[in-house]
Amino acid sequence: MTAAVLAAWIGQDRFERQAAAPGFEAALVDGRDVAAIAEVARGFGSALIQRDDAGDPMIEGRIHGVVYRIYFYGCIEGADCRHLLLKAEWDNDGIDTLAFVNAWNRHRLLGRAYIDHDDTKISLDLIINLARGVSLYNLDDTFAWWADTLWDFHVKTRDIPPAPARAAETDL
Repeated sequence: MTAAVLAAWIGQDRFERQAAAPGFEAALVDGRDVAAIAEVARGFGSALIQRDDAGDPMIEGRIHGVVYRIYFYGCIEGADCRHLLLKAEWDNDGIDTLAFVNAWNRHRLLGRAYIDHDDTKISLDLIINLARGVSLYNLDDTFAWWADTLWDFHVKTRDIPPAPARAAETDL
């Protein structure tokens, strides 16, 4: 990707970006360009480039006040990554999460919801394939979907009813 294309793209409304930057549709971003991915994320909120425990790139971001992370997968020695996993987590405060995540996954196209192995977290994620690159427009549009899905999930988790009381073993 050329610096001129990225510079023309940064700081503009997402609907203006495609028309404003010549070559926007043709400029490809892949897992080698962590800075460009972070810039796309910054179009929706904050984004800080970091490294995970394996030494692969990771971006911690915030959209509408909701913290999420971008994990890079399929990396070769901490670079040249093939996939992104956008992920947010919420504490499970004893709510009826199984019914909620099942309903969410049944009715949503994007944003896979699940409960972690010990029922302490509710997670939402989205996988992005970067193999052979994607256009800036495509990546920006995918982040727009993520931002909408993330906010919708966040709001809906506040409306989950409490888990039904379980019968004590002596009541069975």
